[in-house]
Amino acid sequence: MEVDMTGRVAVARPGLRLTVLLSAFLAVTATPGAVSTGAAQTNGDYVVPRTADGHPDLQGNWT
Repeated sequence: MEVDMTGRVAVARPGLRLTVLLSAFLAVTATPGAVSTGAAQTNGDYVVPRTADGHPDLQGNWT
């Protein structure tokens, strides 16, 4: 038994279009919050702790 699938594509298309538009909207609106403004203060006196072999010391509490 064969079933005509032409109508199924026509029914699914509006849902796909909404999904694509919503994804594009969220991608555009979420991006500006992740951009750095360059206003962060840095302390030039801070030196990263290093191990004996020169690699950064990553021990400590990671929460």
